[in-house]
Amino acid sequence: MAIFKSVINVNNGNTGWTKQDVLDALETAFAQLGFNGGSPVIGSPVVFVAPGGSITTGTAARYSAGDNTNPGFPYYGQSQFRFCGGPPIVDKPTITRSFYVTNNGTSSYNFAEQWFLDGYSSSNDTLTITSHNLATGTPLIFNPGGLVSATISPLVNDTTYYVINVDSNTIKLASTLNDANNGTAIPGWSVSSSWNTIPFRRPANNLYDNYQIDVENGDTLKFEVNDTGSGQFFLVGSHTTSTSYSTNYVLSTTNYEGESWKEFPTGQGTTNVSWQVRGWPQTEDENQYPDYIPGTGLTGIHSYGYANSVNPAMKGVIRILPSTKAYTSHAPYWKYTVPASGSRSQLKIKVHRCPTGLGSPSSASRAVSGIEIYSKGSGWGTDEAFVIPGSAIGGVNGTNDISVGVNSLTTAQATAFNGVCNLLVTNYGGGSTMYQKSLHGKFAVLKNINDSTKTFGTTYYSFRTSEDNSHELSISSGPMWNALNRRGVNANYNVQVYSGQQFDYGYFTGDNGLDMQLGWNYPYYGSNAFSISYAQTSTPTAYPLAIRIYKAQAPQDSNYAVIQFTQTVNGVINPHGAFSIHRGPGVGANVWDLNHVWNGGLTEYYTGISPGIAPDEGSYPRAISMSHIVPGYRAHNSQASPQAEPATADGLSLAREANYGYLRNQYHSYGAGDPRVTYECNIDTSNNTYNEPISVMYYRNSDYDAKKDSHLSVNKSERNKKVSPAQNFYKPIKGIPISNQLIPCPYYLPDDFILLQVSTSPGATMFRPGDTVTISSSEVYEIIIGAYDTLSNGLDDIAGNSSMGMLFCARVV
Repeated sequence: MAIFKSVINVNNGNTGWTKQDVLDALETAFAQLGFNGGSPVIGSPVVFVAPGGSITTGTAARYSAGDNTNPGFPYYGQSQFRFCGGPPIVDKPTITRSFYVTNNGTSSYNFAEQWFLDGYSSSNDTLTITSHNLATGTPLIFNPGGLVSATISPLVNDTTYYVINVDSNTIKLASTLNDANNGTAIPGWSVSSSWNTIPFRRPANNLYDNYQIDVENGDTLKFEVNDTGSGQFFLVGSHTTSTSYSTNYVLSTTNYEGESWKEFPTGQGTTNVSWQVRGWPQTEDENQYPDYIPGTGLTGIHSYGYANSVNPAMKGVIRILPSTKAYTSHAPYWKYTVPASGSRSQLKIKVHRCPTGLGSPSSASRAVSGIEIYSKGSGWGTDEAFVIPGSAIGGVNGTNDISVGVNSLTTAQATAFNGVCNLLVTNYGGGSTMYQKSLHGKFAVLKNINDSTKTFGTTYYSFRTSEDNSHELSISSGPMWNALNRRGVNANYNVQVYSGQQFDYGYFTGDNGLDMQLGWNYPYYGSNAFSISYAQTSTPTAYPLAIRIYKAQAPQDSNYAVIQFTQTVNGVINPHGAFSIHRGPGVGANVWDLNHVWNGGLTEYYTGISPGIAPDEGSYPRAISMSHIVPGYRAHNSQASPQAEPATADGLSLAREANYGYLRNQYHSYGAGDPRVTYECNIDTSNNTYNEPISVMYYRNSDYDAKKDSHLSVNKSERNKKVSPAQNFYKPIKGIPISNQLIPCPYYLPDDFILLQVSTSPGATMFRPGDTVTISSSEVYEIIIGAYDTLSNGLDDIAGNSSMGMLFCARVV
């Protein structure tokens, strides 16, 4: 039995390699391991670039849908987008919609809409009702029940009249439907005081049972409830598509604590309920993220409705629609689907506009503020041309169309607001290619499928090269990865913490505190990152670099592999970062279930004198250490030492990650608190030298486990007694736990990966990656990492005659 081994030479083994070469080699390594999950998608639209915006640098191209941690609260500061889509749209007037609500037993609510006059003209027999939306022939009952004492002559209380539509704000009334269709209006208006309090009500009709009510953001809804049954009338909302009653769904300050910018309904549960619809995200029934895992994260879905507190059948939908009306604190957006064409798939987009007073600059109110993609397409090319019609995005065809093609913004186009956007695309990999890989050596993303049948069976790992050097690679993980509305692989600048662009490569998503840490869910590097060193720190590109992979073979767990960077300096192979991405259903099989948690773990292997930024407390020259961590997981409160776990998971927790059961708010960035296990050579050594958990290895050698008493009074036959050679033990150690501090241990290394204590002469012997150790002709191991002392005084007490240490090896024969 033997492992699969391969060496991938970075830049074909040449010096002068780049960070892109490192990512290319890592991609090849994962391909050989079969770790690149998913199927390739070519030409998937990823981001719109505003007129005059840069494809690779700067801020003009970025459109943020909720700054990634608060989807549904769109970013509206991208001033460059105001140069497309025609002149800013003029605000529409706000209106109030009124309903008389009755119940049909316990089966439904019935809605009879009411209208109230905003004005009248006796000279031309017209009535003003702003934005009435009443078609000619619509029946209306005047002052039903005669409840209002005011009069409008010659109209008679409780009598049905018929609408003649004059324009969007003006109607006339006819006595019969035939008169309405013929345009014969009732003449001679005369009114008393309080005329504007008299309702014109739609007749009762079962078509309006549990009626869907559409309201534009900024308008007001009023409900006059005459419910003779049980229960009360409430307005509800949720981040699902449900409009059922729940005390947790009621639109109240209790359920939306701290969201004072929202206008909350008044009169909830009474006979008069009013809601000025301001500050609420518009209705959305499609996920913002195409790869969304149901039940996780804020997806951008918002549902609203009305419901009876007792009778579940008495409920219905209220849709908040986008509008160019009064200030709402939310940027309105219009959804549009670019149709498929040839091999090019359809593309779903949202065109956002600035709310009143929140444009950048302020003169851009109601101008286009961004174009958001919310579907994964394929078959597209960069700069493909199409037009987004103005009528589909809150404007007028021709005047407010958006042209997409080759990016352009001339002085004339800026003045006319008809600059041209362009569309960038990306490829999603699988098989031979990684899921995402920068075009400029910045980052790469691995889609690691542990179990495709499980809810959380896939984990994404990001690999970020350092902007400060050419020898460090930072790693993070998460259950979902979103690249949409980011320049992603196209970006070519330093995306760093708090630069304002830190999410532009893409980001991990899910629930804050469960799947991602608020503000740290992106590929980052630096002092707070988990990083490995892949080359020497001094002139790293001056020496050849390689990636070695060691993968177990069936019947052992073929999902297990060690990935190691090595560099050849003056003919000597030096080991650098070595790690395992834990893959497959066998990891944690006796501990967790990927239907409920996601596994973002990683194990790092290093020597006591570790390269780069591996943990460095103490010096262990003859020890192999292993740390099992969740890469990129920063501790609670971001402190440089382990912190107490909060009472409940908060925004800096990672509670749904499988290893959180062990690593509860440990701080991994500096190594403190890691569940590290150190295996030190137990030959001629002290086992209690260090303030560090040391795993003591079993060792027996009859040559030295002997009595050395030369006292003359002792019979010669008693002087050289020793332990029987039958007890000699210096065998390969198998069945190694990824950490003996994790109980129960979620994974043990396959038997072809072993630890071996060594003591050999001559004392100058070195143990390098690629060297082999022969146990027998049928059992040969290759060294992955060697931790050892040369020129040591060994058990033979000969000065400088021994090279002693610990080896981490993989079986090759």
